[in-house]
Amino acid sequence: MKQIILLILCFALLLTACSGPKAPETTEAAGTTAPTALPSAAPTEEPTAEPPVTEPPVTEPAETEATGTEPPEQTGYRAGGSPTAGGVLVWTDPSAYRPYSGPEAKYTRLREGPLDHFEPSDDYGAVYPYAARRIVEADRNGEAWDSSLVYGLVDASGRILTDGIYSGVRVLGGSFYFWEEDPVYLPYWVVQTVENAELVTEEFIDESYVSGDIRYGLVSQDGSFALPPEYCGISVLGDGFLCQREWDGVSLEAYDRAGRRLFTGAELIGDEDYSGVTVSDGGEGFYLIELYGEDRETQCWFCDSQGNRVLGPFREAESFSEGLACVSPDGARYGYIDVTGAWALEPRYSGLRSFLNGRAIQGGENDAITVIDRSGNVVFAPGPGVYLDPAPCGFAAFREGKVAFYDRSGKVLVGWEDWAEWVDEDTFLMNMGEKSRVFRPGGPELALPEVYNLHPGMAVLDGKAVEGYCGNGYNGEDNEGHPCFIPRDLSAFYWMDLHGKPTRDAYYSAFDALDQCTNEKWFLYWNETAWEAVNGAGEIHRIPLRANTLTPRGDRLMAITDRACVYVDWDGKLLFSYPLDNQD
Repeated sequence: MKQIILLILCFALLLTACSGPKAPETTEAAGTTAPTALPSAAPTEEPTAEPPVTEPPVTEPAETEATGTEPPEQTGYRAGGSPTAGGVLVWTDPSAYRPYSGPEAKYTRLREGPLDHFEPSDDYGAVYPYAARRIVEADRNGEAWDSSLVYGLVDASGRILTDGIYSGVRVLGGSFYFWEEDPVYLPYWVVQTVENAELVTEEFIDESYVSGDIRYGLVSQDGSFALPPEYCGISVLGDGFLCQREWDGVSLEAYDRAGRRLFTGAELIGDEDYSGVTVSDGGEGFYLIELYGEDRETQCWFCDSQGNRVLGPFREAESFSEGLACVSPDGARYGYIDVTGAWALEPRYSGLRSFLNGRAIQGGENDAITVIDRSGNVVFAPGPGVYLDPAPCGFAAFREGKVAFYDRSGKVLVGWEDWAEWVDEDTFLMNMGEKSRVFRPGGPELALPEVYNLHPGMAVLDGKAVEGYCGNGYNGEDNEGHPCFIPRDLSAFYWMDLHGKPTRDAYYSAFDALDQCTNEKWFLYWNETAWEAVNGAGEIHRIPLRANTLTPRGDRLMAITDRACVYVDWDGKLLFSYPLDNQD
């Protein structure tokens, strides 16, 4: 018996030596963990030509023997429980890694004890997400499948408001249509939990996925308002948001931007014999509702902010766009009404779509497609067998697997191609394959190696912010992806050498990130010595920080390393950090 106890104590001591920082120490008087000085940045070397790089604490591989052999391969782990899915990765052979010596886990907390929910308050200031733990999802046989982060919330000083209880945190909002230049974002965090989660392996598709009851809640970015994670869906609705408790067509709740509840699904249906209702942004200050039931014809209404029916009923309706809404009184004839409900174009068309840039697409299933103006006059007809979609400043046309592009007057900008994409108002990426090229009508044309996912972006060339197009391509020799950049004047093509020198040797990560507090778009680059960030105004920030990811958060940035979640200011100065708990 003594031997067993001694063996257990030895194993516990071994785990303690490898588990990293100690647990927070509490003070009874304050009821919170004892606050300590924020961890300072790691010491830097003597100044060189390059600015010093602040490195948040990470676990480095142990040095190998003089033979130059690699550290032993890490194969052992076990899956432990977690509030989300699968488990956490625990190396059973830690000898190849130095003991973790990250910042001490002593932080001020909202209160003592588990912080398993968010408590709204008017005095938090800004609220930010932080990564609390890293979990590794494992299948039923214990085989590692994927890793993910678990998040909590903190205030601007780093005080913990919730522990790591969320499987995801994102900004509320997004673009509804691909041609919208400015996506709709609201100052709320959508927090996500997964209940009764299980990692499932589907052999017939040879991949694993997490099943479970995913639930969403809401926390305002100033911390004054919160909804618990009890909803199956939360989305932007006009200048407010829509919450669905269940996908039953009735238990929806609509809120304005300030979090005041406007109406519910049951209130919209009233005493009528309908089984469900959908709500969308109706444009021009209206909400568009659609009442449906098994034994009832669908009714569409435009409602005011309190859910009162104002315009309708219609058999079909689309939201207002440019002051007009496409509606059908009977499901067969279509026309346009204005905001008073009067007919702007009588219902005499077999099919219509919403106006964009003063043009609309007209035509039903058996009719030739035409483009009309606001007076109903035909502007142009692309011909038989052609399907049209709105696109930036014009239309994309599809026929027999090929694509073409027209401007608003019907002028052909790009003829029928095997593949082409309109990346912004006057630039096209064409002919995906060996002869890919960037084309601008009436301007220069640039032939490219094989390139894909081209989109408007920014780069730093010779220390200056340059507007152009970012994308990915393939190096034909090694078939490895490399980010690329093309200046807007199409004067050159670069692999992402941030000093303006073409290269195919070095890999530079480049991606765009949304500042989820100010809605500003940033393009971030890692140039092997530091992060560089450039915004749409051409402002460049060089952040001397080594991290796997970097995300703007208003007046600060959140960085994720292998072992820590770090918040720094725009000069790279450490504000606060939290070690990622990789243990059970």
